[in-house]
Amino acid sequence: MLREVNPKLPCGGSHNREGYVKPGIQKFMVTDDLRVLPMSLTSTLQVVSESKIPTKDLVEKELTLTKAQVMELLRAAVVTRNTLSSVLLPPKKKLRHLTSNLY
Repeated sequence: MLREVNPKLPCGGSHNREGYVKPGIQKFMVTDDLRVLPMSLTSTLQVVSESKIPTKDLVEKELTLTKAQVMELLRAAVVTRNTLSSVLLPPKKKLRHLTSNLY
């Protein structure tokens, strides 16, 4: 299990589950169920292994969200485990059942 520690606290940690991030640009990976993990080979392999998604289907994307998208993400976080994909991916097309008129 990964645990972030605050080097400014005695013994490097806290009991109230606070985290510490070094200043500067940091990259994180956010999973569909909104787990935030540091962008590293270890965490990436862990997520891919857990998801059982074929590696050929994986896509990396960097996003800038609008205020409306953030609000939709907040709403979706309450009602679904697939928060990111339910808001950020295009809706799946429904198959139309074609009927033919037979005389």
